[in-house]
Amino acid sequence: MSAPNTSVRDDLEDLVKHPGWLRLKAWAKSEWEDRIIAHSMAAADADDTAALARLRQIMAGHRTAQLILDWPESELKKLRPTPAALTQSRTGY
Repeated sequence: MSAPNTSVRDDLEDLVKHPGWLRLKAWAKSEWEDRIIAHSMAAADADDTAALARLRQIMAGHRTAQLILDWPESELKKLRPTPAALTQSRTGY
């Protein structure tokens, strides 16, 4: 693996283990769950188009935030060597 990928991998591994990152993820999860629950209850009446529109906006925001929060782990999966790459010799045996 090239040096830049190793550096990126090391940085991302440090990030996902950092207490501040773990705190941010926990806060975001709680915040989004609270918003979704509150707006879901408000949108329970299918005739309330404004509440349904707000719920759609909340869900779109949640998806975007989740993409950001999942990015480090997603990148790490791409950067980690596969088990086959670790066990295979240079000749392929």
